[in-house]
Amino acid sequence: MSTRPSVPLLGALLKHRTDGRWAVPATPSGDIPLLYDMAMKQILDVGNCGPDHGALKRFFTKHFDCEVSQADRADDALAKLKQHPFDLVVVNRKLDIDYSDGIDVIKQIKSTPELGEIPVMLITNFPEHQQAAQAIGAIQGFGKLELDAADTVERVRAVLEP
Repeated sequence: MSTRPSVPLLGALLKHRTDGRWAVPATPSGDIPLLYDMAMKQILDVGNCGPDHGALKRFFTKHFDCEVSQADRADDALAKLKQHPFDLVVVNRKLDIDYSDGIDVIKQIKSTPELGEIPVMLITNFPEHQQAAQAIGAIQGFGKLELDAADTVERVRAVLEP
């Protein structure tokens, strides 16, 4: 079941300027809100380096109609998850930016009431870490060596196209 809110009209997000052009208004904090294609599945990749994020993005977009966003650390991920609806979160076993534990990120997501139902997968090739992630509420993930394997595609399909 998707937690996606109803889709607002794009025109409601855009403001017409006096020069005849359109602009996306900044939030009170000065940030420009990210616009997501609500028809596409949204995936958040947490803790992967640039090359691995690129490989994951290629994998997901090759097999699914989706957009892939990136967060470097737990606080980035939690902020993005609270701001926009995501259909799947994938968390690296060890976050690239500081080598913190991806299991801790999953615990934070799963313990946050408004985020606890979002499907989360751990990215690791180690079965014992997959089991630990599942024990705290993640669903069976996959390793980077398993990208494009038929069972990996089907595992993700079960989440994105139930």
